[in-house]
Amino acid sequence: MNCSVWHFRIGFPAVPQSLPLGPDAPIHSLPEGAPPAGRQDNNSLDPPRKKNAAGDQGKNKGARKKREYVPQRRCGGHAVLLTLRRASQIPGGKGYMFKMELQAEAQQLCDKSFSVPDLGSKYTAWSSVSTLIQKNLVMKTHNPARYSLTEEGLALGERLESLEGTKGPEGDREEARSEGNEQQQEEGEEGGPGIVDLTVSDDDEEERIQATERPTSSASRPGVLVPGMFFSGKPQNVPSRKSWSLLPGSYEIILCVDFIETTGGSKNCKQDLVKELQRNGVTFDVRKLNVGDFLWVAREKVAPIPGQLRTPVGRELVLDYIIERKRMDDLCGSIIDGRFREQKFRLKRCGLRNPCYLVEECGKAASHLSLPETTLQQAIVNTQVIDRFFVKRVQDVRESMAYLTVMTRYLNKLYQNCTLTCRSRELEGDGEEEERGTPPCSLISFAEFNHGAIKNKSQTVKEVFARQLMQVSGLSGDKAAAVLELYSTPLSLLTAYERFAGEADKEKLLSSIRYGKLKSFSLTPGQLRTPVGRELVLDYIIERKRMDDLCGSIIDGRFREQKFRLKRCGLRNPCYLVEECGKAASHLSLPETTLQQAIVNTQRVQDVRESMAYLTVMTRYLNKLYQNCTLTCRSRELEGDGEEEERGTPPCSLISFAEFNHGAIKNKSQTVKEVFARQLMQVSGLSGDKAAAVLELYSTPLSLLTAYERCAGEADKEKLLSSIRYGKLKRNLGPALSRTVYQLYCTQGALT
Repeated sequence: MNCSVWHFRIGFPAVPQSLPLGPDAPIHSLPEGAPPAGRQDNNSLDPPRKKNAAGDQGKNKGARKKREYVPQRRCGGHAVLLTLRRASQIPGGKGYMFKMELQAEAQQLCDKSFSVPDLGSKYTAWSSVSTLIQKNLVMKTHNPARYSLTEEGLALGERLESLEGTKGPEGDREEARSEGNEQQQEEGEEGGPGIVDLTVSDDDEEERIQATERPTSSASRPGVLVPGMFFSGKPQNVPSRKSWSLLPGSYEIILCVDFIETTGGSKNCKQDLVKELQRNGVTFDVRKLNVGDFLWVAREKVAPIPGQLRTPVGRELVLDYIIERKRMDDLCGSIIDGRFREQKFRLKRCGLRNPCYLVEECGKAASHLSLPETTLQQAIVNTQVIDRFFVKRVQDVRESMAYLTVMTRYLNKLYQNCTLTCRSRELEGDGEEEERGTPPCSLISFAEFNHGAIKNKSQTVKEVFARQLMQVSGLSGDKAAAVLELYSTPLSLLTAYERFAGEADKEKLLSSIRYGKLKSFSLTPGQLRTPVGRELVLDYIIERKRMDDLCGSIIDGRFREQKFRLKRCGLRNPCYLVEECGKAASHLSLPETTLQQAIVNTQRVQDVRESMAYLTVMTRYLNKLYQNCTLTCRSRELEGDGEEEERGTPPCSLISFAEFNHGAIKNKSQTVKEVFARQLMQVSGLSGDKAAAVLELYSTPLSLLTAYERCAGEADKEKLLSSIRYGKLKRNLGPALSRTVYQLYCTQGALT
């Protein structure tokens, strides 16, 4: 379940010493005679009148024409234009940049910070982007926002690039003249620095939040270094640095708790978690964590700034410890639906060196789990031995909170005399400090950590390819990562296959790739034995779902996969038996309307007793239905269209139980077509019906790529799959999905 939390923050200008504070202090206007930053004259708070306006043309016929907008060198607009222009020149580039990466690249070309406002001002270098958008130089699209240059912006960027190497005092005059107007326009359009704008957009609110994450003045914090963050820039008159540091005594260790751990589910259990932490005196903060349930941050101690309503939020570095809490029943469900493997993969890639699983017993509910205890114990051992996670076993939530309390105190003692330095995930080391027995002091910021761990963010071809590789039986996260180091896209892997002439060489291409910390070779999964039996399966199959299980399976995608497998199992009459969950229905993570919509045309029962009564009636009905029938064994490969059933007689041509059960194995030895189907379903919006429709025409990746090669131009390739019809209503697949699949298999950029 994804929840959103909105924070409303209002930035106020610095209050002069002579301004009275209290209930009579002015808020929405500046004191008379106090000029705002960036303007020499402030006799009026009215926005500045633009020269050469339509109304003034009659009065000033001889006035000069409005100058072309050219941002001043080393300012925010200049840096953004140059960065986007250079990004557009990269061969095979995606043609746009996200906000965070644009700020990171443009900061090197700007003297003003993109995230920290100057003292006495609420504007940063990023504020100039709104001016670039209004002047049709930069285009903002999609959500999350993507920034790219228009034709006018590209032309201006080329001019700035040509002047970049030959700049001097003479060359800056033209830009300086237009830059003065730029600052006036920004302040006038946004209400001026003396007025609080209560109608800010999402991006403006995000800019305000980012501006408060780091202090605006270094003088108020003695002993703390002042460099800019790796993605933000340096304040004015401060040397450029790629990292910043927190000295001993200038920060405090805080436990961060994922908000999911305190909301939803069993209310009493969630309240016990918070009460135990409070009782133990642990300083904690509830927030959204995109991976893991608990982690620790070193938060900078920031003193209140006179005249500001809120105390600025200090910078935060994430300590190299992260904990994923698992109750045994949740562990069971996550193993069944494949979530467990994905979580381990994401924890390994989150950027923190010490991931830990906190496995909690579930008491009496352990006797009702869907998997045997031996399977769960083996999964825990594999996590510890093979995946090399630290696993801590506890009995209940109280013992879990006691462990977190001990860990918090241990980390406070471990880091009490350490100077912490911010590093970028792109420059991660090999953990040499930790191996020498000292705590890792080169840490990543919380903002970068949480942004990099977003589960459903806009994905690149490499990320989708990683998920596709993991659909192959026996290909774990470590093995997929090892393959991606050499072949980051399907196109690069297929190009490598084309270099070999024989099939034997192609089959051995990946065999020598080493993976994991032990650098083992990839193993070939063993063959499964096909059970033998003399049983025929009647054409009726039932999937039983409690409402709480239904809710969980909808959230993690298991529900869609189960329906897809039931449709392809070979039996003509699949049925869902939906069972109410009593009082637990009030604590479900999805609204009742969503669940009701998902279970239209299903058999509803109240409890397990009524479920068994329904199965009893069905058994008696089938005994009577088939009592005079001769049953014949058929193969699934020769399935008919159910004509016997349509004529009112029961279907007597049935498949054997051995063939049915073998065909329904989830992780059995698979054909290329079956793996290709699962890979297609990893594309967002491509359901089981749509994947099946694509497979009818292109049963393997090779056949699809061959079809792309026959197309004449890029437009034809993007529309290749758009006219494929799927489902009972025979709707078209559409150009959007067709373009996404083409980009996945034939390009190397981001998916649009």
